[in-house]
Amino acid sequence: MQQTLFHIRESIGGWPLFGGPFNSGLLLLIWAIGSVALLAWLINRQGFNADTKSYLPLLGMMGGAILFLLPALSDPGRGVPIRGYGVMVLLGVGSGAALSVYRGRLRGFDSEILLSLAFWLFISGMVGARAFYVIQKWDDDHFHKDTLLETIKAVVNISQGGLVVFGSLIAMIPTAIIFFRKYRLPILPTADVIAPGALLALGIGRIGCLMNGCCFAAERCDLPWAVTFPAPSPPFERLVNDSKIATLGVWLPGDRQTPEDQALPPVISKVEPDSQAASAGLKAGQLITSIRYRDAFGNSYEHDNIRTVEQARNSLIQSAVQGTQVKVLTSKSNQPHEWTVPVTPRTWPVQPTQVYSAIDAVLLSLFLLAYSPFRRREGELFVLLLALHGVSRFLLESIRTDETKNYLGLLSVSQLISVCMLAAAAALFAFIMTRPKRQLAGAPAMLPA
Repeated sequence: MQQTLFHIRESIGGWPLFGGPFNSGLLLLIWAIGSVALLAWLINRQGFNADTKSYLPLLGMMGGAILFLLPALSDPGRGVPIRGYGVMVLLGVGSGAALSVYRGRLRGFDSEILLSLAFWLFISGMVGARAFYVIQKWDDDHFHKDTLLETIKAVVNISQGGLVVFGSLIAMIPTAIIFFRKYRLPILPTADVIAPGALLALGIGRIGCLMNGCCFAAERCDLPWAVTFPAPSPPFERLVNDSKIATLGVWLPGDRQTPEDQALPPVISKVEPDSQAASAGLKAGQLITSIRYRDAFGNSYEHDNIRTVEQARNSLIQSAVQGTQVKVLTSKSNQPHEWTVPVTPRTWPVQPTQVYSAIDAVLLSLFLLAYSPFRRREGELFVLLLALHGVSRFLLESIRTDETKNYLGLLSVSQLISVCMLAAAAALFAFIMTRPKRQLAGAPAMLPA
């Protein structure tokens, strides 16, 4: 697991690299010069036509990200974090798009059209995947911030994970339909062209899930390839909230499954005898009232007026990182309980579901590539994608625990959508079987309308 690869410094030679609306930075200057140069080149080459205008939304989004998003995502005193999850998602999308363009060129498709399709599918897919995740997890404390700005920051901060593949699929469908109609692309042949690339992108992106710790299993596993995750990763947080492991040696009552337990007063139920918390004087029966800590980078955090188990757990989880100086105040002691975290705690061994998902997607991509020469009807590859990925995702969900299985008492929302994918695959297969067999030697060049 490697959530953060490195940080982009906030300034270079005293010049701020990015800034808010009243603090223009070096990146904004580069963006302005680059945007003007690109637009001038396009206008000189083809005039201010529809294709040139299509670049304006992208350039506007880049400028908005530099002005507002990057400063909001910056870690205090460290700069903008480059997350492993985001890097792998971008690498996957780039690889999948390259494979799709290569396959499309062999069949006579216009490469620029396919690249444009990949871009708009990427944008809509990211929005849909994040929206699906936010809606699904809205009740989690992660999105309940003190101010509207902090809430927006939490919603848009996809670099730390929080994308649902099925959400991207739901958003991509109307985007693809609009794009196909605009450029008069044949639906089934184009779907066959991009199907292996989509699976390749998914497979590489799943490595980002491993680096981030999302899409996890939490049941103990004794297999030799089992993995552990450090605090404060999602698997660690889940196990602590389920009262299966302690945080810094401190046990609190209840579990996250019942709101009543989460609202209990944070009275310590047990302290591990050999823990730093025990050495600092924490004991069972003490009521936690405040948790303050300073991380290894000098950033201080104060969580005062703690009233519930949920608040205490969240504070302890965030402070459970090597080198953090922790100070816990209780109602039965006039002196704070202080210690420095010697080693970041980790979960017990769990199934590497992210690796399983990555291998599954890559193997399915290779299978579609191998099957492609033998197909006799347009759409066969896309049907196989829907059917095979629907089955594999349904099975993988049986060992993942990041989603609750509250549909029919047995299924998670992803398993429910997997069933819908299988139904869609069956319907589409029945349709394409009515089409006559023919040799698929290639397709005519697809040019803009």
